[in-house]
Amino acid sequence: MRLSLDSVISGLNRRLGPTITALLAQIVWGASRILSFRYRAAKVNVGVGAFEGTTFHKLALQSLCRNFDKAFLPEKASRPALSTRLAGAVLRLLQLRFIVNVAPGMGHNTVELDRAFRMMKSGQITGRVALLRRPSPIHRDTLDLYRNWFWFASDSNFLFDWLFPAVARYPKLRIDLGLSRLKWHLRDDCTHDELPSDGQTYLQQVSKEENRLAWQEYYALRRQTKDDHPLAEGLEPDAELLEFLGGRPRKLALVHLKYHVANATATASDPGSYLDAIDWLHDQGYLVVQVGREYRPEAFRERGVLNYAQSSIASYKHDLQIFSIASLAITAGSGIAFMPDCMGIPLVYLDSWHLGMPLASSRCVMVPALVEEVDTGQRLTFRDQFALYWSLEDSGDETFPIDRYRARNAERDEVLAAVKEALALRADEQPLTPYQRAYRDIEGNGLSALALARTSHYFLEKHAILLIAQPVKKAADGS
Repeated sequence: MRLSLDSVISGLNRRLGPTITALLAQIVWGASRILSFRYRAAKVNVGVGAFEGTTFHKLALQSLCRNFDKAFLPEKASRPALSTRLAGAVLRLLQLRFIVNVAPGMGHNTVELDRAFRMMKSGQITGRVALLRRPSPIHRDTLDLYRNWFWFASDSNFLFDWLFPAVARYPKLRIDLGLSRLKWHLRDDCTHDELPSDGQTYLQQVSKEENRLAWQEYYALRRQTKDDHPLAEGLEPDAELLEFLGGRPRKLALVHLKYHVANATATASDPGSYLDAIDWLHDQGYLVVQVGREYRPEAFRERGVLNYAQSSIASYKHDLQIFSIASLAITAGSGIAFMPDCMGIPLVYLDSWHLGMPLASSRCVMVPALVEEVDTGQRLTFRDQFALYWSLEDSGDETFPIDRYRARNAERDEVLAAVKEALALRADEQPLTPYQRAYRDIEGNGLSALALARTSHYFLEKHAILLIAQPVKKAADGS
């Protein structure tokens, strides 16, 4: 016997909504248990793949996951599902607006919450603001730490299944604060991109140019609110974190590596490039702790770097708490950098190949990755590297083009110099050096003009030849 559930579930879901459809699935499953009846076909076709000897309940829930979006995606001008219309009416009655497109990763969750809090504090967002998430460790910790910022906040699956289709369908119920290019709601005309086939759930991907405008708005907001750090307000290390640290350190330096090549990271971090800086920090009386989730290199262990990254207490909540008491952070090209950036902690940001995506904080010193052509060995000038990101495909993953280029991360002397530069910066904005001004001016009116972060003077002086317009052939010694 072959049974296709997708058409049945899709029809129910489209007309009734996922909440009511899920309840019906539960009722049918309960009845099937009472009657001891199961579909025992060798193969049961459910639209994508086949499942052997499973219950209707499992099949129904798997099909619901695939058809969830059809509760609010209009097909042939059909109306939204019944439960979506009901949810929309309830939310309008309560005058709720939901923060949307806060991406589920550590970096975007951090910077997009920071954007929300700054807009709330400055009066740019008023009224009853809500946050609705699916359950996850990051979302649970977010609600534990920041629930009081919202009139309503929940990570209930039931409420998400019922309310989110209305939020995604009706523009007046949402506030889009997303800074990624992915959007989890319909366009205002109720259209959407072709749904991704790789398990992703986003409904549209905006262009790089549209995304840059969002970042420019956020960086302008950071300038307007540069003395505020709402993400850190009220954060204190809990007893578990203090026990791990051996008490509250007087001088705490956090170091972060990234081995996974994705987004801003073009090649894995080299732990050796951190060692001179770690030795110097120890000499200055700092407790050095490795953060993130990457394994601790042997050289870090030998130097007594505390291994928070793979400890049992590592969590999003403790990440935020430990950054809030840090005196310095050194991070690779990863979203974790937004934590010290948003909190105004002195920061060295290493190895990002996205030159046109600097960080916002005036306490940040950057040492970017350098890029060279695979075929010729010619190193790109800074102007050409600024253009590289914008020249790549406008849709799909944003990965470094390893077929044509290779990256060179920061070296030991550059990391140490950047650490000293970052610690020398005061909280107020300080003038750029001539090299730093020349580098910033390459992009003109891009994000660099709004960002208060600066590229290391030592690094720019060392590679001053890359400030010229022509490509440079790599020296014989590889420098």
